[in-house]
Amino acid sequence: MTTLAFFDKGEIDALLDDPGFLRASYDNLQDLNAHIVAYLIGVGSSSAYDAVRFVLKHCAHNGIDHLTHEQIARLTGLSRTTVTSLVREVALAEPELLR
Repeated sequence: MTTLAFFDKGEIDALLDDPGFLRASYDNLQDLNAHIVAYLIGVGSSSAYDAVRFVLKHCAHNGIDHLTHEQIARLTGLSRTTVTSLVREVALAEPELLR
């Protein structure tokens, strides 16, 4: 579910003057940056096997129940056929990542 909020200029100015809001915004950006760096390291600077394993491990850790091989291919920059082969290898080595 997505929620959309509308604020007038006065409300936005008040938020930008609120140290708690600024701290929460900074913390969220820091968390997002950490996820982006982990993704780039996990997918961009590793073997094809490790890239697929990273995506599967990330999904398992974050409660993502299902990705298609095509979706994994898009996330890793690999072909779908390569992903299918590597998912089989990961399934044999670490079946818990596919539950």
